Amino acid sequence: MHPLAELSPIDPQIMSATMSVSNTSARLSSEDIRAFRLMAEQWFQIESKADGLELLQLLCQRIFPPSLAGFFRADQLLEQVAQELLQIHLPAASEETVQHIMQTLLRGYHDHSYAITRQDASELGLNIAHATIQEEQLLWTIWQQSRSYLAAAQTQHLAPGSRIDALIASSDFFAHHVVMPQSVIAVNKGSEENREHTSVPMLQLAHWDILRS
Repeated sequence: MHPLAELSPIDPQIMSATMSVSNTSARLSSEDIRAFRLMAEQWFQIESKADGLELLQLLCQRIFPPSLAGFFRADQLLEQVAQELLQIHLPAASEETVQHIMQTLLRGYHDHSYAITRQDASELGLNIAHATIQEEQLLWTIWQQSRSYLAAAQTQHLAPGSRIDALIASSDFFAHHVVMPQSVIAVNKGSEENREHTSVPMLQLAHWDILRS
């Protein structure tokens, strides 16, 4: 692992179909929803079962109930996948160690963008090897070439407004991630007498193009 390399938490992130009219973020984490109850308990001492039901009712007024169920299912799926991958990469690790690593990556950090350094990853128990000087130089060269490719790729024959924002490269294939233009829809606000028309951005579409296999 390069000294500048980073990992990130793996809490599920789900995008809403449209952005909020109030311009709040369209991306939510399962941990954001889980933290709602903890925030109410720690900040406002709301702990009774009746208060909990009111909190759930309030949450369901802001987030469509099937969407909440979708968060729960995504969280359960990620737990399963994370456990399976850790068991493959750490076959000698105990179940307790696997659970500790998985729960830390899922819920041990307070933001999805938290940078997990190679020292953090090693202390967590992941199988981390420090890159040699030669490997560091090679990784740096690959990063520079990837950066140059991303800069040049924006002038390729893409649909107007599209952009390439990520690469995957291996010995077997090469692919880039294409983000399509963001469309908008018209939303009516207010009463019949005072109706306003607002343009709301829709969720951007994206796909991977495999260029060589």
